[in-house]
Order: sequence, then structure tokens, then C-alpha cells
Amino acid sequence: MLAPGTSGARTPQDHKRQDFVSNSYEAPLTLMMLNIEQAARITGARDLEGYQEVLTDLAAPTLETASRFAGDVLSPLNGVGDRSPARCGAQGIVATPGFTG
Repeated sequence: MLAPGTSGARTPQDHKRQDFVSNSYEAPLTLMMLNIEQAARITGARDLEGYQEVLTDLAAPTLETASRFAGDVLSPLNGVGDRSPARCGAQGIVATPGFTG
């Protein structure tokens, strides 16, 4: 419920005070696999010998590992990048902490 006399709209000051909280990333693996399957059907790759083994033994585990990496390693950096974005400094580009080697 809103306080009397307020519209509920956020002010620029609210945005400045807001702590950026990034949600963890969850890759749409089902959609990715569907896209691979559709592309294989359209191109005829599904009819190639060994296609199903490649899909189940290589593609699915690779996508699952990439999804975990994105969620565990890359996603946490979003909040850091929001609070301390890359900028151009006197010595050149200053990268966000965690984004460099």
C-alpha cells in the first residue's frame, strides 16, 4: 500500500540508491536442444550416422557445462559490473574488477 500523497513512481534518487542485485543465470537448455534438433532436421544432419550419439554424448553435456559456467562464474560478475563499470582512465580502459585475467 502506498503512503498518502505518493504515486509509487521511482525518483532518480531511488535509482542512485538502488543496490544492483543480479539474478543468477539459468540457460534455457531445453530451448537450446530444441533449436539444435530443428536445425539438424532442416539441414538433414539428423539423418547422418552417429547424429543421435553426438547429440546425447557431446552436445547436451557441453551445453550443461556451459550453463553451469555461465551461472557460477559469469553471472556473479554482473553485479560487480553494475557497481563498478569499465571506464576510460588516464592510462586507457580500466576494466571492471574480476573481468581481467
